Amino acid sequence: MDFVEGVVKKFTWVDWLLLVIILFGLGYGGVYSWVMKSRSYESTKARIQVSTNPKNFEATNGVTVDVSGEVEKAGVYKLENGARMKDALAAAGGLSAKADREFVAQSINLAEKLVDGQKVFVPAKENGQLRIENGQTKQGKININKADLASLETLSGVGAVRAQAIIDGRPYQTIEDLIKKKVVTASVYEKIKDKISVY
Repeated sequence: MDFVEGVVKKFTWVDWLLLVIILFGLGYGGVYSWVMKSRSYESTKARIQVSTNPKNFEATNGVTVDVSGEVEKAGVYKLENGARMKDALAAAGGLSAKADREFVAQSINLAEKLVDGQKVFVPAKENGQLRIENGQTKQGKININKADLASLETLSGVGAVRAQAIIDGRPYQTIEDLIKKKVVTASVYEKIKDKISVY
């Protein structure tokens, strides 16, 4: 005890100041460490909540589709995963008065599951340039959604087997679907792409 009292008496004001600074630094460091650990925990908790929240999951994993042509409100729409073609048309306000409902009934599968980036086009009814007669448009292009076997066989590189594959692969939203659905090869597609249509 006498030793401690002796040491204390020998302390100058500078010594006391240094001691206070040291103690303050130790205390500040402890508090700062506790605060940072607390923030790290809250941040981790927030990330877990975002990743497991069903609403956030749907928002980041939905599908975006482009609906155009004869619909009430053409545009790009964000829909939930698992949405169907009918949902895309409903989002666009449904068919317009000029829509070719016969085409929609025959060539658009309302139960088709949408994929991200898909385009949906609804043609107009009795459009002079696109009017279909016996599987061909007025411009002479063969409609791959309506043409019969004989008409399809007139296309370069398309025989009876491939023509039947085209029929079996219906409906098509775009002519590129022939490639996407692996109905024809890339070389055959290049030969026929300017001679075919989907409406």
